[in-house]
Amino acid sequence: MRDKLILVTGATGYIASRLIPRLLDSGCRGRIFEIGGPEIVRYRDLILRYARVRGLKRSMILLPYIPVRFMAFGVDLMTPVRYPIAYARVGGLSDDSIVKHDEVLRVFPEVKLIGIDEATRKALGFLSPLHVERVWDDGQRGAKSLKHEGFFIFHREEQIQSSPEKIFTLLTRLASEMKWQVAASEPHQRMLLRKLRTFGEEWLEWRVGRDIISTYLAQTAFFAPRGLGGFLYWYLLYPIHALVSRRRIRAVAKQAERDEPL
Repeated sequence: MRDKLILVTGATGYIASRLIPRLLDSGCRGRIFEIGGPEIVRYRDLILRYARVRGLKRSMILLPYIPVRFMAFGVDLMTPVRYPIAYARVGGLSDDSIVKHDEVLRVFPEVKLIGIDEATRKALGFLSPLHVERVWDDGQRGAKSLKHEGFFIFHREEQIQSSPEKIFTLLTRLASEMKWQVAASEPHQRMLLRKLRTFGEEWLEWRVGRDIISTYLAQTAFFAPRGLGGFLYWYLLYPIHALVSRRRIRAVAKQAERDEPL
């Protein structure tokens, strides 16, 4: 398979705000516009170049006659990509995806194409909880574990009979003791911590809110694995991750309600 690559991150908002209104013009009706990057590469080369940008040394062995379901299951197991998406993507590898008509560049000259390596670096730059769609915020509180947008995510919420200011003071003290980097902070509302590990990057987010009954604390752990070691780190230590997450948020809740030091 040969595949042209475009930078998808951020493209949706640009297309919706800039290109769609122009596509509705009479001059664009009934026409088909293809968009892709300036390079034509095989999918295996695309994967190897992605690995190189991430600083990973990888080789590839081609195994014929492997069922699509089996390959999609392997992708689901060893990457943060879920099975339905992996199945559709793997199933499409038998067909070329090549831009044959570049008329879009003449109609929309403001569209600037970038190469695969630059697109990969830009996309990885958006690998942060600050840019993730919060699909787990569905109004149902409790523990949730999922894979989403390149992350393993573990989310938990607790109701606390205390003020947001008091809870945030405890969180600030705990963050200092943990010696993690503060990536973002909104006083009395939200704090995002970041820690670089050998096999990936880990973030810890706390959100403090208040409803009619009480204050609630939402704790979300994000882990972006790097290489096979990152996936083994998450899967093998998953019970420990879950235990630490539960004990941490409950400790904050108890201390906030009893006004004891952490």
